[in-house]
Amino acid sequence: MRDVVVVGSGIAAAGVGIVNWSTMLQIAASWVISPIFGAVVAALLLHVLKVRVLYAPDRLRAAATWVPLLIALMASAFAAYYLAYEYLHWCMHVPAKRWIEGTRFFKWIDIHHRVHHLHPMKNLNVVLPVADFLLRSRLAMPAEAATAGVR
Repeated sequence: MRDVVVVGSGIAAAGVGIVNWSTMLQIAASWVISPIFGAVVAALLLHVLKVRVLYAPDRLRAAATWVPLLIALMASAFAAYYLAYEYLHWCMHVPAKRWIEGTRFFKWIDIHHRVHHLHPMKNLNVVLPVADFLLRSRLAMPAEAATAGVR
């Protein structure tokens, strides 16, 4: 909602031409894509619960087994993503010839991230830039990113 208020204020102050409509479209798309993705994940988890717990002969025993496992799985996924983000982002800004820095994946996401520093509304995801592809916020490496000493 805040984005709509900012757009309205910008239009009132400087006219319709001030708005970057492609960026606004990306923001609006994220309002749709994120809930859909969340709904798909929730549906998959609900399916697992239905099959493994609700249809089990002993529901209480099945719940005691599967619910903690699913909670641990989700917490582990969140923690792994966060730790990967923090570590890789730190490696990008404080390079020290670590083994990970020599991998093709790291070199690719390092350039992806460097472009983000040159164009802050592009390449927003450091670790898994899937959202940048889906929301069309990915910007391929322009020539200035290759020579920029952004760290």
